[in-house]
Amino acid sequence: MITDGNSRFANLDEFKQYYSGYPEEVIDKFANYSDGKYYFWGNLNKVTAEDNKIEWTYYAPDDFLVVMVTPEGKLITSDPCQRSVIAGYYKATIEDGKLVLKDNFNYGKELLKFAGRVVATIIIELLIGLIFGYRDRDSVRTIVKTNVFTQILLNVFVSLADILFGILGALFIMLRMEIVIFVIEGIIYGKKLTGHTWLAWLYSLIANAASFFLGTWLLTIMTAYM
Repeated sequence: MITDGNSRFANLDEFKQYYSGYPEEVIDKFANYSDGKYYFWGNLNKVTAEDNKIEWTYYAPDDFLVVMVTPEGKLITSDPCQRSVIAGYYKATIEDGKLVLKDNFNYGKELLKFAGRVVATIIIELLIGLIFGYRDRDSVRTIVKTNVFTQILLNVFVSLADILFGILGALFIMLRMEIVIFVIEGIIYGKKLTGHTWLAWLYSLIANAASFFLGTWLLTIMTAYM
């Protein structure tokens, strides 16, 4: 549902044609619904006990509500909701004849995505470190400690951007944070790693470029499939 008073469809016939797989009496209830402010705009989905999850995979309106037609043909609505983030989760239940939406943010899922990106980027930077000859214990320890800090810092910002602004916002933040982290790691590696300072900076550049492309790929995959 949206608040601007305009249906997503030009007319009732277009609406019925688009959702022709649904019973006409159900279509009529949705198409004709309006309380003077909200009009049908979003998705129409069939919900069963076995298949009870609905995904709105594109930009949701700022102000919306959910309308349901029960198997008995009764139309019930939720209270209006204000979208605060893009990657939001809600649990809908029927209580006293009314549809109730409650925030159901999946913290476990987001932590798993967060941990996956951190671990993967640390591994790839360690492997690149081996190619650069940083194989001694002190060098490996320096790379691990530095990356634990920088990758957690990076992924906190990326995860927040993904939740608040979506994948495009997360990629925007990731690109800029990678520049900051390249400088931080270059300074630390230049002082701590053995060998020439310029080699440590080159390692930081290549390792962060590799982790950026890996992180971009992981963020896209995880956002799409998790």
